[in-house]
Amino acid sequence: MWAQMGVAKSNVEAGKFDAAKPAIDKLLSNYSSEPELATAIHYLARRYRKEKRYEDAKQLYQKTIKRFPNTSYADNASIEIAKMAVLSYIDSGNYTAAKTATEKMVADFSGHLGLARMLYEVPWEYERLGRYADAKEVCRRIITDCPDHFRAKKAAMDIRRYEIVGSVEAGEHSKVSTEVDKLIADYTSEPYLPDVINQLAKHYRKKVLQLQEQGLSQQANDCLNNAAALYDKVITGFSGSLAAPAACLSAGDCCRKSGQLERSNQYYQKVLDDYSGYFLAWQAQLYLIDIAMAGVLHGKDLY
Repeated sequence: MWAQMGVAKSNVEAGKFDAAKPAIDKLLSNYSSEPELATAIHYLARRYRKEKRYEDAKQLYQKTIKRFPNTSYADNASIEIAKMAVLSYIDSGNYTAAKTATEKMVADFSGHLGLARMLYEVPWEYERLGRYADAKEVCRRIITDCPDHFRAKKAAMDIRRYEIVGSVEAGEHSKVSTEVDKLIADYTSEPYLPDVINQLAKHYRKKVLQLQEQGLSQQANDCLNNAAALYDKVITGFSGSLAAPAACLSAGDCCRKSGQLERSNQYYQKVLDDYSGYFLAWQAQLYLIDIAMAGVLHGKDLY
């Protein structure tokens, strides 16, 4: 069964959807009695959803509900179908329909343990499109409808993050720093906080690309410095968090791109010294070698 499932999976991942369909049909017909078939169908549906082939994913989830009723797979399939309705509307730009589908999802799954998880993916899709007001609205629904779920606190932090992003976009850099410090004070014990700060730093880095395209090199460097400052808050304040090594490597990247090679050296070396087990630590080593070579070529010793 798994060999046939692999054929279907590889076709979906390669975007060969015409070839994927008969491979999936063969899987369903030839292995209908296999106890692991529900797992295979569920996985393929998720692959379709990742490729934004929502209708194909929906058909597989419907097969799961029909073939495996009263199971956790069927329950999860129902959740995914409702969530995909929202995501597909957002992806197509039909935001009015997306809001209606969101309200229906909340009504249909009121009290369901999976509601917070269903809702939490929606703001990220809005954020991807820069629709921060819509993202905040869904976060508020999470807080209102799932107040005891751990994602409610994450949603509250995300609302604050979206508001700070507005200051990043407006170039209000001192306000960004002040608001981030307030965020840290209010949620200092929350494990998700370092990730929130890293995400804010990424917004600065996205803005760098826009400014560079406009030929505004000084403003771009300012954004790199502001991003590095946010990463530094994670490095110094949350050194034991899972977000710290990524912040350290990213801070080195920001300094390197803004021409602060000695400072970038310090961050890269810290990755190797303190986070040698980090899966991207090899990048820090390569950048250190590149910077050292640049120093040799220009007659400088950066160590």
